Amino acid sequence: MESHFKVLVGTQEVSFRGVDYRAPTVGIMLLLANTFSNTRAYVQALDRVGRYGDICKRVELGGLTMVDNEKKMANLAELLAF
Repeated sequence: MESHFKVLVGTQEVSFRGVDYRAPTVGIMLLLANTFSNTRAYVQALDRVGRYGDICKRVELGGLTMVDNEKKMANLAELLAF
């Protein structure tokens, strides 16, 4: 049996917001190939596919830490400076 999935590749955290990632008939694959600035953004990205019972696969490239501590600290510093 052959499987066909839409493939979603987001290059920036902002690319995960406001887009319909539904794929109720063919399924969808989320390929994570970059780090995130915080755990919340990472978890929200994971939840973008597979909602509403859609068939999905989530793939993380090996060797990456999904939450980048440098990005996390820069984000925190930016928030504290506000």
